[in-house]
Amino acid sequence: MSWLGEGHQIWAFAARSLIVNRRNVFAVFEMLFWPGVAILSVGLLTRFLHLDADTVSFILIGAVSMNTIQIAQLDLSYSLLYDVWSRSLKHAFIAPVRLAHLILGAGLVGLGRGLFIFVVMGVLSQTLFGMDLGRPGVGCIYRCQNLH
Repeated sequence: MSWLGEGHQIWAFAARSLIVNRRNVFAVFEMLFWPGVAILSVGLLTRFLHLDADTVSFILIGAVSMNTIQIAQLDLSYSLLYDVWSRSLKHAFIAPVRLAHLILGAGLVGLGRGLFIFVVMGVLSQTLFGMDLGRPGVGCIYRCQNLH
């Protein structure tokens, strides 16, 4: 099959994942609610414990990373679970598509949602707790490139 055909099949699963997520109000609410709760609870805990700025950055980066990965992987899980729940998984495997199309299509939507959550949590952590997500990584990337 041509690359264009492969791209169309991947895009079909991505579009299906977008449509399912857009119509599911709980998924949209959950995507914004739990990362917000995580940033607030972890950030307020660091304020209560009077931690220094480097420790706060370390802890908040962990919270942002965990929630970003969780939101990104939910699309893969939901995509397969919706097929199982609607009893249409066998139809997906009978169709002339491969499992890779389903995984890549849902994964692209998951990456987009994960990037959106990363930006939202970065803005929240910057405005509420003064932690810049880009500050620790810029120097590290420069040093890692000059190691070889």
